[in-house]
Amino acid sequence: MSEPYANDHLHSTSLVSATIRHAVPQQESGLDNTRAALLHNCIWLLIWTTGLGLVLIPLIAPEVPLVIYALGFTPFYLLYICSLSLLKRGRSSLAAWTLVMGMLVLQIVANFLNPGLAEQALPSFVNLILIAGFCLHSRAAIITTLIAATSVTTYLVLMVNQLLPEPIYPPSMVVKIPAISITVLTTGGIVTLALRHMTHALNRERESKKDALLSSKSLAKALGDNALRARLSGHLFQLSQRLQEESGPSKQRQILLEQCTAVEGIDEA
Repeated sequence: MSEPYANDHLHSTSLVSATIRHAVPQQESGLDNTRAALLHNCIWLLIWTTGLGLVLIPLIAPEVPLVIYALGFTPFYLLYICSLSLLKRGRSSLAAWTLVMGMLVLQIVANFLNPGLAEQALPSFVNLILIAGFCLHSRAAIITTLIAATSVTTYLVLMVNQLLPEPIYPPSMVVKIPAISITVLTTGGIVTLALRHMTHALNRERESKKDALLSSKSLAKALGDNALRARLSGHLFQLSQRLQEESGPSKQRQILLEQCTAVEGIDEA
Protein backbone atom coordinates (compact mmCIF):
# COMPACT_ATOMS: atom_id res chain seq x y z
CA MET A 1 0.00 0.00 0.00
CA SER A 2 1.48 3.40 -0.98
CA GLU A 3 1.90 6.13 1.62
CA PRO A 4 -0.72 8.55 0.13
CA TYR A 5 -3.30 5.76 0.03
CA ALA A 6 -2.54 4.80 3.62
CA ASN A 7 -2.97 8.40 4.79
CA ASP A 8 -6.29 8.83 2.94
CA HIS A 9 -7.59 5.51 4.22
CA LEU A 10 -6.63 6.39 7.79
CA HIS A 11 -8.38 9.77 7.53
CA SER A 12 -11.56 8.22 6.14
CA THR A 13 -11.64 5.53 8.83
CA SER A 14 -11.15 8.15 11.54
CA LEU A 15 -14.01 10.21 10.08
CA VAL A 16 -16.40 7.26 10.10
CA SER A 17 -15.40 6.26 13.63
CA ALA A 18 -15.91 9.80 14.91
CA THR A 19 -19.34 10.01 13.28
CA ILE A 20 -20.50 6.76 14.87
CA ARG A 21 -18.94 7.58 18.23
CA HIS A 22 -20.72 10.93 18.54
CA ALA A 23 -24.12 9.89 17.18
CA VAL A 24 -25.47 8.15 20.32
CA PRO A 25 -24.29 10.75 22.90
CA GLN A 26 -25.86 13.55 20.85
CA GLN A 27 -29.15 11.66 20.69
CA GLU A 28 -29.13 11.06 24.45
CA SER A 29 -28.27 14.72 25.07
CA GLY A 30 -31.24 15.80 22.94
CA LEU A 31 -33.56 13.54 24.94
CA ASP A 32 -32.26 14.93 28.23
CA ASN A 33 -32.79 18.50 27.00
CA THR A 34 -36.35 17.68 25.97
CA ARG A 35 -37.11 16.15 29.37
CA ALA A 36 -35.55 19.12 31.18
CA ALA A 37 -37.60 21.60 29.13
CA LEU A 38 -40.78 19.59 29.76
CA LEU A 39 -40.05 19.43 33.50
CA HIS A 40 -39.52 23.20 33.57
CA ASN A 41 -42.90 23.77 31.94
CA CYS A 42 -44.62 21.24 34.22
CA ILE A 43 -43.28 22.95 37.34
CA TRP A 44 -44.56 26.31 36.16
CA LEU A 45 -47.88 24.71 35.28
CA LEU A 46 -48.11 23.40 38.85
CA ILE A 47 -47.19 26.83 40.21
CA TRP A 48 -49.95 28.52 38.20
CA THR A 49 -52.65 25.94 38.92
CA THR A 50 -51.77 25.86 42.62
CA GLY A 51 -51.90 29.65 42.60
CA LEU A 52 -55.30 29.48 40.93
CA GLY A 53 -56.57 27.37 43.82
CA LEU A 54 -54.92 29.69 46.32
CA VAL A 55 -56.80 32.65 44.83
CA LEU A 56 -60.09 30.97 43.93
CA ILE A 57 -60.89 28.97 47.05
CA PRO A 58 -60.79 31.93 49.48
CA LEU A 59 -63.21 33.79 47.22
CA ILE A 60 -65.80 31.03 47.23
CA ALA A 61 -65.10 29.76 50.77
CA PRO A 62 -64.01 32.74 52.90
CA GLU A 63 -64.80 30.84 56.08
CA VAL A 64 -61.69 28.68 55.71
CA PRO A 65 -59.03 29.84 58.23
CA LEU A 66 -55.83 31.36 56.87
CA VAL A 67 -53.78 28.84 58.83
CA ILE A 68 -55.28 26.07 56.71
CA TYR A 69 -54.14 27.84 53.56
CA ALA A 70 -50.63 28.33 54.94
CA LEU A 71 -50.34 24.67 55.96
CA GLY A 72 -51.83 23.47 52.69
CA PHE A 73 -50.05 25.59 50.09
CA THR A 74 -46.68 26.66 51.54
CA PRO A 75 -45.01 23.19 51.43
CA PHE A 76 -45.95 22.79 47.77
CA TYR A 77 -44.48 26.14 46.79
CA LEU A 78 -41.28 25.40 48.69
CA LEU A 79 -41.06 22.13 46.76
CA TYR A 80 -41.59 23.90 43.43
CA ILE A 81 -38.84 26.42 44.25
CA CYS A 82 -36.44 23.63 45.27
CA SER A 83 -37.11 21.70 42.04
CA LEU A 84 -36.63 24.81 39.89
CA SER A 85 -33.37 25.56 41.66
CA LEU A 86 -32.04 22.07 40.96
CA LEU A 87 -33.19 22.29 37.35
CA LYS A 88 -31.38 25.60 36.79
CA ARG A 89 -28.20 23.98 38.09
CA GLY A 90 -28.46 21.30 35.42
CA ARG A 91 -29.64 18.58 37.81
CA SER A 92 -32.77 17.76 35.82
CA SER A 93 -33.06 14.14 36.95
CA LEU A 94 -32.69 15.05 40.62
CA ALA A 95 -35.15 17.92 40.17
CA ALA A 96 -37.74 15.56 38.68
CA TRP A 97 -37.27 12.98 41.46
CA THR A 98 -37.51 15.73 44.10
CA LEU A 99 -40.71 17.06 42.59
CA VAL A 100 -42.40 13.67 42.17
CA MET A 101 -41.37 12.13 45.50
CA GLY A 102 -41.94 15.37 47.42
CA MET A 103 -45.43 15.81 46.02
CA LEU A 104 -46.20 12.16 46.72
CA VAL A 105 -45.27 12.62 50.37
CA LEU A 106 -47.18 15.90 50.68
CA GLN A 107 -50.24 14.46 48.96
CA ILE A 108 -50.24 11.33 51.13
CA VAL A 109 -49.84 13.36 54.34
CA ALA A 110 -52.57 15.79 53.31
CA ASN A 111 -54.82 12.90 52.37
CA PHE A 112 -54.48 11.19 55.75
CA LEU A 113 -54.69 14.39 57.80
CA ASN A 114 -57.70 15.68 55.91
CA PRO A 115 -59.64 12.68 54.51
CA GLY A 116 -62.27 14.98 53.05
CA LEU A 117 -59.98 15.72 50.07
CA ALA A 118 -59.54 12.08 49.05
CA GLU A 119 -61.30 12.70 45.72
CA GLN A 120 -58.68 15.27 44.78
CA ALA A 121 -55.82 12.91 45.66
CA LEU A 122 -56.60 10.44 42.88
CA PRO A 123 -56.08 12.80 39.91
CA SER A 124 -53.06 14.24 41.75
CA PHE A 125 -51.50 10.78 41.79
CA VAL A 126 -52.21 10.46 38.07
CA ASN A 127 -50.43 13.78 37.45
CA LEU A 128 -47.36 12.59 39.35
CA ILE A 129 -47.27 9.33 37.40
CA LEU A 130 -47.40 11.31 34.14
CA ILE A 131 -44.61 13.67 35.25
CA ALA A 132 -42.46 10.73 36.35
CA GLY A 133 -42.95 8.93 33.03
CA PHE A 134 -42.49 11.95 30.77
CA CYS A 135 -39.68 13.74 32.65
CA LEU A 136 -37.75 10.68 33.90
CA HIS A 137 -38.34 7.20 32.49
CA SER A 138 -40.69 4.23 32.63
CA ARG A 139 -39.12 2.85 35.83
CA ALA A 140 -39.90 6.13 37.61
CA ALA A 141 -43.51 5.91 36.45
CA ILE A 142 -43.75 2.33 37.76
CA ILE A 143 -42.26 3.31 41.12
CA THR A 144 -44.63 6.26 41.43
CA THR A 145 -47.58 4.05 40.49
CA LEU A 146 -46.69 1.47 43.13
CA ILE A 147 -46.37 4.12 45.85
CA ALA A 148 -49.64 5.76 44.84
CA ALA A 149 -51.48 2.42 44.66
CA THR A 150 -50.14 1.41 48.08
CA SER A 151 -51.24 4.73 49.53
CA VAL A 152 -54.75 4.45 48.08
CA THR A 153 -55.11 0.85 49.28
CA THR A 154 -53.93 1.76 52.78
CA TYR A 155 -56.29 4.72 52.86
CA LEU A 156 -59.26 2.54 51.87
CA VAL A 157 -58.42 -0.09 54.48
CA LEU A 158 -58.18 2.55 57.21
CA MET A 159 -61.39 4.18 56.03
CA VAL A 160 -63.34 0.90 56.07
CA ASN A 161 -62.08 0.13 59.58
CA GLN A 162 -62.76 3.74 60.69
CA LEU A 163 -59.14 4.29 61.67
CA LEU A 164 -58.63 7.58 59.85
CA PRO A 165 -58.08 10.66 62.02
CA GLU A 166 -60.65 13.41 62.22
CA PRO A 167 -60.12 15.97 59.43
CA ILE A 168 -58.39 19.17 60.45
CA TYR A 169 -60.99 21.14 58.56
CA PRO A 170 -63.79 19.21 56.80
CA PRO A 171 -63.98 20.69 53.28
CA SER A 172 -67.38 21.56 51.90
CA MET A 173 -68.55 20.71 48.42
CA VAL A 174 -67.86 24.33 47.45
CA VAL A 175 -64.17 23.68 48.20
CA LYS A 176 -64.04 20.19 46.69
CA ILE A 177 -65.38 21.21 43.27
CA PRO A 178 -62.67 23.77 42.40
CA ALA A 179 -59.95 21.62 44.00
CA ILE A 180 -60.84 18.62 41.84
CA SER A 181 -61.44 20.76 38.74
CA ILE A 182 -58.06 22.47 39.03
CA THR A 183 -56.31 19.11 39.50
CA VAL A 184 -57.99 17.70 36.38
CA LEU A 185 -57.07 20.90 34.54
CA THR A 186 -53.46 20.24 35.55
CA THR A 187 -53.71 16.73 34.08
CA GLY A 188 -54.79 18.15 30.74
CA GLY A 189 -51.98 20.70 30.86
CA ILE A 190 -49.34 18.04 31.53
CA VAL A 191 -50.53 15.89 28.63
CA THR A 192 -50.69 18.91 26.32
CA LEU A 193 -47.17 19.97 27.23
CA ALA A 194 -45.86 16.43 26.77
CA LEU A 195 -47.44 16.12 23.32
CA ARG A 196 -46.06 19.50 22.28
CA HIS A 197 -42.53 18.61 23.36
CA MET A 198 -42.86 15.19 21.75
CA THR A 199 -43.85 16.80 18.46
CA HIS A 200 -40.87 19.17 18.61
CA ALA A 201 -38.56 16.26 19.42
CA LEU A 202 -39.86 14.25 16.46
CA ASN A 203 -39.38 17.22 14.14
CA ARG A 204 -35.82 17.65 15.39
CA GLU A 205 -35.21 13.94 14.85
CA ARG A 206 -36.43 14.20 11.25
CA GLU A 207 -34.10 17.14 10.64
CA SER A 208 -31.24 15.21 12.23
CA LYS A 209 -31.93 12.24 9.95
CA LYS A 210 -31.87 14.53 6.92
CA ASP A 211 -28.56 16.00 8.05
CA ALA A 212 -27.18 12.51 8.71
CA LEU A 213 -28.25 11.39 5.23
CA LEU A 214 -26.53 14.36 3.62
CA SER A 215 -23.44 13.71 5.73
CA SER A 216 -23.39 10.05 4.73
CA LYS A 217 -23.63 10.99 1.05
CA SER A 218 -20.81 13.49 1.45
CA LEU A 219 -18.78 10.88 3.30
CA ALA A 220 -19.41 8.29 0.57
CA LYS A 221 -18.29 10.78 -2.08
CA ALA A 222 -15.18 11.62 -0.06
CA LEU A 223 -14.35 7.93 0.31
CA GLY A 224 -14.80 7.45 -3.44
CA ASP A 225 -12.53 10.39 -4.16
CA ASN A 226 -9.95 9.01 -1.74
CA ALA A 227 -10.08 5.63 -3.47
CA LEU A 228 -9.60 7.30 -6.86
CA ARG A 229 -6.66 9.29 -5.57
CA ALA A 230 -5.17 6.11 -4.12
CA ARG A 231 -5.44 4.34 -7.50
CA LEU A 232 -3.91 7.33 -9.29
CA SER A 233 -1.12 7.44 -6.75
CA GLY A 234 -0.38 3.76 -7.26
CA HIS A 235 -0.37 4.04 -11.04
CA LEU A 236 1.83 7.13 -10.98
CA PHE A 237 4.28 5.33 -8.74
CA GLN A 238 4.41 2.38 -11.15
CA LEU A 239 4.68 4.77 -14.08
CA SER A 240 7.67 6.56 -12.62
CA GLN A 241 9.44 3.29 -11.96
CA ARG A 242 8.88 2.00 -15.51
CA LEU A 243 9.87 5.31 -17.10
CA GLN A 244 13.12 5.26 -15.16
CA GLU A 245 13.84 1.77 -16.48
CA GLU A 246 13.25 2.74 -20.15
CA SER A 247 15.47 5.20 -22.01
CA GLY A 248 13.85 5.32 -25.46
CA PRO A 249 11.30 8.13 -26.04
CA SER A 250 8.90 5.91 -28.05
CA LYS A 251 8.91 3.23 -25.40
CA GLN A 252 8.27 5.82 -22.69
CA ARG A 253 5.30 7.23 -24.63
CA GLN A 254 3.86 3.70 -25.01
CA ILE A 255 4.22 3.03 -21.26
CA LEU A 256 2.58 6.38 -20.46
CA LEU A 257 -0.46 5.58 -22.66
CA GLU A 258 -0.83 2.11 -21.13
CA GLN A 259 -0.77 3.43 -17.58
CA CYS A 260 -3.28 6.23 -18.28
CA THR A 261 -5.82 3.90 -19.91
CA ALA A 262 -5.42 1.40 -17.06
CA VAL A 263 -6.60 3.90 -14.40
CA GLU A 264 -10.32 3.21 -13.76
CA GLY A 265 -12.57 6.07 -12.78
CA ILE A 266 -10.77 8.90 -14.64
CA ASP A 267 -13.50 9.24 -17.23
CA GLU A 268 -16.20 9.21 -14.54
CA ALA A 269 -14.38 11.79 -12.46
